[in-house]
Amino acid sequence: MKEVQSLGVEVGSIKENVGSLQEEVGSIKKDVGSLHEEVGFIKKDVGSLQDEVGSIKKNVGSLQEEVASMKEENEKRFNQLEQSVREVNETVKNIERKQENQEEVIDLLSRRSIELEVGLKKVR
Repeated sequence: MKEVQSLGVEVGSIKENVGSLQEEVGSIKKDVGSLHEEVGFIKKDVGSLQDEVGSIKKNVGSLQEEVASMKEENEKRFNQLEQSVREVNETVKNIERKQENQEEVIDLLSRRSIELEVGLKKVR
Protein backbone atom coordinates (compact mmCIF):
# COMPACT_ATOMS: atom_id res chain seq x y z
CA MET A 1 0.00 0.00 0.00
CA LYS A 2 2.84 2.30 0.79
CA GLU A 3 4.17 1.56 -2.61
CA VAL A 4 0.90 2.63 -4.16
CA GLN A 5 0.86 5.80 -2.09
CA SER A 6 4.48 6.40 -2.94
CA LEU A 7 3.70 5.85 -6.59
CA GLY A 8 0.71 8.18 -6.28
CA VAL A 9 2.91 10.87 -4.74
CA GLU A 10 5.49 10.37 -7.49
CA VAL A 11 2.80 10.50 -10.16
CA GLY A 12 1.45 13.69 -8.59
CA SER A 13 4.94 15.14 -8.56
CA ILE A 14 5.46 14.10 -12.16
CA LYS A 15 2.12 15.67 -13.11
CA GLU A 16 3.18 18.91 -11.43
CA ASN A 17 6.48 18.79 -13.29
CA VAL A 18 4.68 18.07 -16.56
CA GLY A 19 2.27 20.94 -15.88
CA SER A 20 5.19 23.22 -15.12
CA LEU A 21 6.97 22.07 -18.27
CA GLN A 22 3.82 22.65 -20.31
CA GLU A 23 3.60 26.19 -18.96
CA GLU A 24 7.25 26.76 -19.85
CA VAL A 25 6.70 25.28 -23.33
CA GLY A 26 3.67 27.55 -23.76
CA SER A 27 5.76 30.53 -22.69
CA ILE A 28 8.55 29.49 -25.07
CA LYS A 29 6.04 29.09 -27.91
CA LYS A 30 4.71 32.56 -27.17
CA ASP A 31 8.27 33.95 -27.17
CA VAL A 32 9.03 32.15 -30.44
CA GLY A 33 5.85 33.62 -31.94
CA SER A 34 6.98 37.09 -30.86
CA LEU A 35 10.42 36.43 -32.33
CA HIS A 36 8.85 35.33 -35.62
CA GLU A 37 6.84 38.54 -35.67
CA GLU A 38 9.95 40.62 -34.94
CA VAL A 39 11.91 38.76 -37.61
CA GLY A 40 9.09 39.55 -40.04
CA PHE A 41 9.36 43.26 -39.19
CA ILE A 42 13.15 43.10 -39.53
CA LYS A 43 12.85 41.40 -42.92
CA LYS A 44 10.41 44.09 -44.01
CA ASP A 45 12.82 46.81 -42.82
CA VAL A 46 15.74 45.10 -44.57
CA GLY A 47 13.71 44.94 -47.78
CA SER A 48 12.92 48.64 -47.45
CA LEU A 49 16.60 49.41 -46.82
CA GLN A 50 17.60 47.36 -49.85
CA ASP A 51 15.16 49.37 -51.96
CA GLU A 52 16.64 52.60 -50.63
CA VAL A 53 20.20 51.39 -51.27
CA GLY A 54 19.19 50.47 -54.81
CA SER A 55 17.73 53.93 -55.30
CA ILE A 56 20.87 55.55 -53.87
CA LYS A 57 23.08 53.45 -56.16
CA LYS A 58 20.97 54.53 -59.12
CA ASN A 59 21.30 58.19 -58.08
CA VAL A 60 25.06 57.81 -57.60
CA GLY A 61 25.34 56.27 -61.06
CA SER A 62 23.38 59.17 -62.51
CA LEU A 63 25.57 61.67 -60.68
CA GLN A 64 28.71 59.95 -61.92
CA GLU A 65 27.43 60.20 -65.49
CA GLU A 66 26.67 63.90 -64.99
CA VAL A 67 30.12 64.53 -63.51
CA ALA A 68 31.77 62.71 -66.41
CA SER A 69 29.71 64.75 -68.87
CA MET A 70 30.60 67.98 -67.05
CA LYS A 71 34.30 67.06 -67.07
CA GLU A 72 34.16 66.39 -70.79
CA GLU A 73 32.34 69.67 -71.45
CA ASN A 74 34.78 71.59 -69.23
CA GLU A 75 37.72 70.04 -71.05
CA LYS A 76 36.25 71.12 -74.39
CA ARG A 77 35.66 74.64 -73.08
CA PHE A 78 39.16 74.78 -71.60
CA ASN A 79 40.67 73.72 -74.92
CA GLN A 80 38.60 76.35 -76.73
CA LEU A 81 39.67 78.95 -74.19
CA GLU A 82 43.33 77.99 -74.60
CA GLN A 83 42.98 78.32 -78.37
CA SER A 84 41.30 81.71 -77.99
CA VAL A 85 44.08 82.89 -75.66
CA ARG A 86 46.73 81.78 -78.16
CA GLU A 87 44.90 83.63 -80.95
CA VAL A 88 44.59 86.77 -78.82
CA ASN A 89 48.28 86.58 -77.90
CA GLU A 90 49.23 86.25 -81.56
CA THR A 91 46.99 89.19 -82.45
CA VAL A 92 48.55 91.29 -79.68
CA LYS A 93 52.05 90.42 -80.95
CA ASN A 94 51.03 91.42 -84.48
CA ILE A 95 49.63 94.71 -83.19
CA GLU A 96 52.84 95.35 -81.22
CA ARG A 97 54.94 94.69 -84.35
CA LYS A 98 52.77 97.02 -86.41
CA GLN A 99 52.99 99.71 -83.73
CA GLU A 100 56.78 99.39 -83.67
CA ASN A 101 56.84 99.74 -87.47
CA GLN A 102 54.51 102.73 -87.24
CA GLU A 103 56.74 104.31 -84.60
CA GLU A 104 59.75 103.84 -86.88
CA VAL A 105 57.83 105.39 -89.79
CA ILE A 106 56.65 108.29 -87.59
CA ASP A 107 60.22 108.81 -86.37
CA LEU A 108 61.52 108.75 -89.95
CA LEU A 109 58.79 111.16 -91.10
CA SER A 110 59.51 113.45 -88.16
CA ARG A 111 63.21 113.54 -89.02
CA ARG A 112 62.44 114.23 -92.68
CA SER A 113 60.04 116.96 -91.71
CA ILE A 114 62.70 118.52 -89.50
CA GLU A 115 65.28 118.16 -92.28
CA LEU A 116 62.88 119.78 -94.74
CA GLU A 117 62.24 122.67 -92.36
CA VAL A 118 65.98 123.13 -91.89
CA GLY A 119 66.43 122.94 -95.65
CA LEU A 120 63.67 125.52 -96.18
CA LYS A 121 65.22 127.85 -93.63
CA LYS A 122 68.54 127.59 -95.40
CA VAL A 123 66.91 128.34 -98.72
CA ARG A 124 65.23 131.43 -97.37
